[in-house]
Amino acid sequence: MRLNRVLKKVLFLFIFMLCVMILPVFSHNVKALTIVIDPGHGGNDDGASNSGLVESELTMKIATYLKEYLSEYPDLNIILTHTGQTMSLEDRADFARNNKADLMLSIHINSNQVTSLQGCEAYVTYRTDLPKYNENMTRLGNMILRNIQKLGISGIGTVQTKKVVNSENEDEYKYFDGTPGDYYGIIRRSMKGGHELGLGPNFGDGSGVPVVLIEHAYLSNSHDRAFLDSDDDLRALARADCDAVVEFYSLSKTNNIDISGYMFDSEFYYNKYEDLRNAFGYNVEALKNHYYTFRDC
Repeated sequence: MRLNRVLKKVLFLFIFMLCVMILPVFSHNVKALTIVIDPGHGGNDDGASNSGLVESELTMKIATYLKEYLSEYPDLNIILTHTGQTMSLEDRADFARNNKADLMLSIHINSNQVTSLQGCEAYVTYRTDLPKYNENMTRLGNMILRNIQKLGISGIGTVQTKKVVNSENEDEYKYFDGTPGDYYGIIRRSMKGGHELGLGPNFGDGSGVPVVLIEHAYLSNSHDRAFLDSDDDLRALARADCDAVVEFYSLSKTNNIDISGYMFDSEFYYNKYEDLRNAFGYNVEALKNHYYTFRDC
């Protein structure tokens, strides 16, 4: 009997010390998620226009509604880059970086001289330095496209990437390792730094802000314009974006024992514990499962 009491005390002390050792990673990794929403164009830049509809006005409404919907989720930090004034791509990118954004959603409406083109599109960085760049944004982008298509807007169904071409002598269009930058300025500048004119820093350290650029529909196409010509339509597009973000981050409107409204920081967890690196490598799902299993120790 006395031996059993001793064993119980030893076991209790072991569990207590284990909790003390791993508690810091829980307090560090459970953090509010900052999402920056960038309404495309604005101020003296109207963007595309057709049949009395103006892109900058549409993107501002979608962005405002999206912020409204996402703000229903606790502990989310939702910020608009601007509220209608002129703002350069450089300033928008640095705004997201200075606010340590976990995600930027760049809201756009497409247009083309070929009026038969229609549907939704989404673009992300092609860089795979860390999962949070191409891998994760591709998953989120595909969720957004799927939701928009459910509204009746067509699309190719998958996220795309696009690189700058013919930029051999222009370092501002390249990344730190000399490879071509992403074609879309808001994606490229959010990765390397808004006002960085040279090759820029190594964003493999996680400093790049991941972006999903969403072209919700074609303003130049009569079919698509029917999904853009009322506030109800624009709210539906914002809801499609919101629902994808909620699904991607597994968000909840209630605070409970789950870590709803927070994002697991797999990079910190991976770098903090050598035994986990040896056991799982950089397997985000395995690291996340380990975290959820032991977080309440």
